[in-house]
Amino acid sequence: MCSQPLGKCFDHRNLMTDRTKRIEVQLKSVGPKLVPFFKTVAIYFVLALPRDKPSCLSGLIKCLPILWLCIFVLLHGMSLADKHTYSRRILLGLAWSALGDFLLIWPWGFIWGMLAFAIAHVFYIWAFGMKPLNHAVGGVCLVATLLINYLLYPGYQGRLLAG
Repeated sequence: MCSQPLGKCFDHRNLMTDRTKRIEVQLKSVGPKLVPFFKTVAIYFVLALPRDKPSCLSGLIKCLPILWLCIFVLLHGMSLADKHTYSRRILLGLAWSALGDFLLIWPWGFIWGMLAFAIAHVFYIWAFGMKPLNHAVGGVCLVATLLINYLLYPGYQGRLLAG
């Protein structure tokens, strides 16, 4: 039992762990580097580029947020050393995502854009790793995906409909 007044015995400020302090410090150092990303997202939505008139300028504006994320990854350091393997893979995933976004603004670029996004996701999966490999979770995700496709496909009348 504490012999001092209640406020002296229990100080909520002492509950902050070392991990919480490290996250707070990291957010203060990372946050300002993400400001250009949020600004370019705002610019993209404010401009509301017309979809019926695609151009290289509209493609560039659409890709600016992802390009700023590429710069963000580069600002955290990049080399061919093993310690930057994760960053290199994320950077490659972001680059392929930017290409996919750029291709999606043209009607002829839909399939190529989807292919670029698929390649980007391969790099993301490779970066995040699949260890430990969990077959049960993978099986549940596969069954859920197949079930959703089975239920939604009969009523789908969109562009991805085969035949």
